[in-house]
Formats: sequence, structure tokens, C-alpha cells
Amino acid sequence: MGPSTATYFACLRHVLEPTLRVGDVVVLDNFPTHKVAGLAKLIAARGARLR
Repeated sequence: MGPSTATYFACLRHVLEPTLRVGDVVVLDNFPTHKVAGLAKLIAARGARLR
């Protein structure tokens, strides 16, 4: 995981994740940092969906 990917994942973990609720949808495009391993699990664990 490169520096920008690690920063992105940390932001998701500490900023986005706490705000996610069951039924929320997170939309990502094909930007390389959006393909972080574990991202789908992080979102699903909060009851949200990844698109």
C-alpha cells in the first residue's frame, strides 16, 4: 500500500466509516486508490453497500 493509498484508507476508516448507516451507498470510481484491499469489508461491516 503506497503512501496516498494508506492516507485514503485512514481517511475512510476515521472519517467516513463512523458516519455510515445501514442502507447507505458508497460510490467509487476506477481511481487506483479506490481499490484498497479491505475497503469492501469495511463498508459492508457498517451495513452500507459499495457501488
